[in-house]
Amino acid sequence: MGPFLPHDVPCRGALRSPAHSPGPGLEDLVTDAQIAAVALEQNAVVHTADADFIRFAGLRWLNPLTGAGPPRQRRRR
Repeated sequence: MGPFLPHDVPCRGALRSPAHSPGPGLEDLVTDAQIAAVALEQNAVVHTADADFIRFAGLRWLNPLTGAGPPRQRRRR
């Protein structure tokens, strides 16, 4: 396997529409969206203390300072 390059990751629908309603300051989330796109495509967990990552539906993240992560969804039976 060769090196991973960010331009190899296609844009995902979850990143075009954050989980929360759009509001002021979303332009500051561009870098977070790029990190989230790579993590989603690589099925990776983002380790960060930045709470902004909760905005990206389906993203798995972990706050290494508190051990908190995204709320778990209940599985439907």
